[in-house]
Amino acid sequence: MMWKSLGEIFIIFFSCLWDFVRFVPNGARRYFLDRSQPPVLSRMVYHFVSSCTSPPVLPLSVPSALVCSTSNISSFLSFSLPLLKMEHDYWMEPTNNHIVNITTSTSSYYVLNRYLSNTSEPRPEEYGADLDTASSSSRPNSTIFREIRSGAETGWDFSSRWIFPNSSSSYPLSNISTSLTIPVELNCFLYDSEIIIANMEAYSGSFFLPPWGQLSQICDTTSTNDDNDDGGSGAMEYCKMASDRLEGMTELLFDDTSKQWRDLRLNSSTPFISSLPSSQTYPSHIQSISNYFPLSSLIYQSLSSSTMNDVVDSLSTSPLMEAPFGPSTTSLYSTQQWDKPNAWSPLISLIVQGLGNVNTDSSLQIRVNLLF
Repeated sequence: MMWKSLGEIFIIFFSCLWDFVRFVPNGARRYFLDRSQPPVLSRMVYHFVSSCTSPPVLPLSVPSALVCSTSNISSFLSFSLPLLKMEHDYWMEPTNNHIVNITTSTSSYYVLNRYLSNTSEPRPEEYGADLDTASSSSRPNSTIFREIRSGAETGWDFSSRWIFPNSSSSYPLSNISTSLTIPVELNCFLYDSEIIIANMEAYSGSFFLPPWGQLSQICDTTSTNDDNDDGGSGAMEYCKMASDRLEGMTELLFDDTSKQWRDLRLNSSTPFISSLPSSQTYPSHIQSISNYFPLSSLIYQSLSSSTMNDVVDSLSTSPLMEAPFGPSTTSLYSTQQWDKPNAWSPLISLIVQGLGNVNTDSSLQIRVNLLF
């Protein structure tokens, strides 16, 4: 019984953290209170509940028969919804500095998210190492400490994704500038949160959530709901945020030449910059496995068949696939942990899920190759 309820235990544990710090920190220790986990709680809740009626994503997340009673599912969803909304609010609150407003040459306006810690001191868990890193650079110590903490918030600590090259084209940690990168996967996670919350709003009080492949459909139907209906109104709010985010990611992150999404670099010397024109941004040259995460996100439902096929072809011919133990984290060799040739199983798992979402002969063959 304990193993079958493990997924619920984790979700309740994370939810309890909300009572103390109002977000899910990097770890359950005081010195992590300046950095959040990436916002995946909504996906955890969704996959846990959906495993009551469909094969689970992870065997250990299978709920017990008692948990899967209709009354318990309804109660669990009602308990979870305000927490998921608070997690989303945390990432969208301007004073937390996780959002960047970008205006294009056609006056289109997009809000996308980044990782950023507001603390400018060495990490207690790596105090000496952070002091050594700062001593090797002429940059202000406070800037380096904040950017290192921001890099730790990503879960990719550390990678060339967050580091600007020096004059020797190497990627020393002292050049880290996490806050000047708009990451693909973070905006995928928040898009998924917005769609999942919209569904939970629309089906409020119910014990039902649609299958993963149908979740986005709620945003095609909520506009026809009675505006006086609280569930429909709440769903429309999150559908609008998801639609705006998707448009921004398509406009600013998708590279139509290489058929993949790319992190967006901010051409600024101001780490807390919250608004700038798109002319002061440029796509990162780092090819990362996260460039293909939209296939595992609910974003895939917005893609045409030809676009999905192009993205799969791009992945199959990518230097990322040259690593012997699965797709490497990036295609760049460096001294950092999460660069080529290193791979990380949670990232590979998301790629496997994305290839299954595409569900073509080509994508499924790559999926089989990765699994076996």
